[in-house]
Amino acid sequence: RGHLSLSFQNKYWASIDECQRAAFLNRPSTMFNVHVFKDGDKWCAMRFKPEITNMMEQVVGFGDSPDKACVAFDKAWGTDE
Repeated sequence: RGHLSLSFQNKYWASIDECQRAAFLNRPSTMFNVHVFKDGDKWCAMRFKPEITNMMEQVVGFGDSPDKACVAFDKAWGTDE
């Protein structure tokens, strides 16, 4: 009594995993053709558009790791500057 069945627990954790997977797949850095590369001592995530030759005009994110660069890219993608 008072404990959830193992079957329910497994379904619950599977649904959490599906939600996390869906959130990851809906990130701009995942949905678009984002290149992640080392730039000096930081990582850079950038959506490469060949028609834009100036990197300052590209949507980019920088971070101490590839994931942090992608998170920064996701935030930059959502801004209108």
